[in-house]
Amino acid sequence: MGIEAFEERLVSETKTFLRQLQNKKLINLKRCSWDSAKDTIDFLEQFEGGFVFERDSHKIFSFCDGAIFLEFEDNLLFGLGFQESLWSITAWNTAIDTNSLCDCDDYLFDAKEYEEWSRFINKKIIGLNILRQKEEFAISVNIPCEVGLLFQFEDELNFVVNSRLADDCCDFAITESINDSWNGKLDYINVF
Repeated sequence: MGIEAFEERLVSETKTFLRQLQNKKLINLKRCSWDSAKDTIDFLEQFEGGFVFERDSHKIFSFCDGAIFLEFEDNLLFGLGFQESLWSITAWNTAIDTNSLCDCDDYLFDAKEYEEWSRFINKKIIGLNILRQKEEFAISVNIPCEVGLLFQFEDELNFVVNSRLADDCCDFAITESINDSWNGKLDYINVF
């Protein structure tokens, strides 16, 4: 069975593709950002009131502005982004070239360069859930509000590609957890 190609769409519309990831190793995890590391640090310093590089360098990868690209074994490669009009995480797997993920004016950040994120490389994904705001907490009942994608890996490692679930400063981030203020406000839609 070949890999279905798809243009950008809601993650809930890509479940067939996403199910192919089960028990596959994560080979690459990258971010393409239109902000440099310095610009991201400056932003985090303003928002958080301080940035210590030795302690906080992984936040550059977490909170820079731009798409996230994941590559799993068996050439399962796709991108994740955020569409504000849908208030949702989106996915696509067309027009992705692993040799040139970013435009010439963008910056590429590799998880392998950050200790906090490199530990996910070569780990098998064992669970995946779409996080949707419950209707009573959604900004509108007329849009999907698929605000997160929870990746669960072997060795009890997790990360969440999300919009404002970990920190209200960023529309689109990758973090290891979500803020406790979201407890009870999300539906977890199991993909596998």
